[in-house]
Amino acid sequence: MRICMVSPHLPPERGPSASLPAMLGSELRGSDVESDYVAYLPDTPFGPAPVPGTWRVPHQGRSSFARSRAGAWVAALRVARMARVPIARADLVHLHSSGLVIEVAAALAKRYGKPWIVTLYDTDLRHFEPRRGRRYTRLVRGAACRAFYSAALRDRAEALGLAEPPLVVTRAPAPRAFQRPQAAERSHLRRALGVEGPLLLTIKRMRPVAGHEVLLTAMPQVVARHPDVCLVLAGDGEMRPSLEGLAAKLRIADRVRFIGALDEGHAARWSAAADLCVLPSHVESWPTQAIEALTLGTPVVTTDTAGGTEVHDCFPGDVGLVARGDANALATAILRWLGEPRRTSEATRQRLEQEFTPHALARAYLDVYRQALGDSSSPVSHASHRRRG
Repeated sequence: MRICMVSPHLPPERGPSASLPAMLGSELRGSDVESDYVAYLPDTPFGPAPVPGTWRVPHQGRSSFARSRAGAWVAALRVARMARVPIARADLVHLHSSGLVIEVAAALAKRYGKPWIVTLYDTDLRHFEPRRGRRYTRLVRGAACRAFYSAALRDRAEALGLAEPPLVVTRAPAPRAFQRPQAAERSHLRRALGVEGPLLLTIKRMRPVAGHEVLLTAMPQVVARHPDVCLVLAGDGEMRPSLEGLAAKLRIADRVRFIGALDEGHAARWSAAADLCVLPSHVESWPTQAIEALTLGTPVVTTDTAGGTEVHDCFPGDVGLVARGDANALATAILRWLGEPRRTSEATRQRLEQEFTPHALARAYLDVYRQALGDSSSPVSHASHRRRG
């Protein structure tokens, strides 16, 4: 079986729509599945993408001509010229996310008579406008299967009319780089990173929906009880200057470290070293950072977004839940966890190993692929109409 994965992003860029297709291709190699990739040229400080078998297509561009209708046609033709070979030789096309490269790939799949499936991500649904998204609606409804990496995303898609069966929920796991360290290994890691007191960690692009300002507002209460605490904010974005200013205004700048964007390996190191992962998001459909932290043995405090609530329901003993935008509640939750520091439970570890691994994800998608190619024995053919929590 040959699959053509099409996504706007691939590693070393971070995010589910980048990591999930790369993870799938890697895991499926042992199942007689070969994968090609079509993605944009990387826009990242971490160098060229390490994913083999990638056909890189040019970005549409940001000039006035590139954003015009004529410019879009030119960009579509350039994408089609690069993408037609891997799509023509594929048995099935797996579309990840949305955008020009996805729409062109779907058109090529239809031209060459290839079935396609589509995985819908948070940004695809959060910014979806039915009247302006008619082409994408047709693309999604024409797919052999619709996949979602959380139940919250499926529910949102249902409300938008983008979740007709067959569909499947395949919750996103942590990549294999996230391996729980032994106690001695973690102690060595903390020393190497210069960690001495309690370490709080947030890995998130710095934009309004991430809620960093709520966490910073909560920090004076935390610092008052734990003067040696350190909050590490990993990620970049348009809000970084204002957040640095807020930390200074709150007189906690010496307790907050802004370390910029992290690649996968460094994200795993910091997540393992942390005492608590804090996710103050205002919007979250599936907090991948929470799963990564839990996989490494680090407890999580998150907000009552749809995704945060879903992760809490999966791992109630190791995920604290607070109201969005409530700095006092967030400070109270952080202080509660720091007052009784511990690693995650054995029950959490076992469930992660059973259900939230790259292998489990690949197995679920292999069933989807077989069903899309006409294998009626696939479990998806029997389970796709059932709601999954």
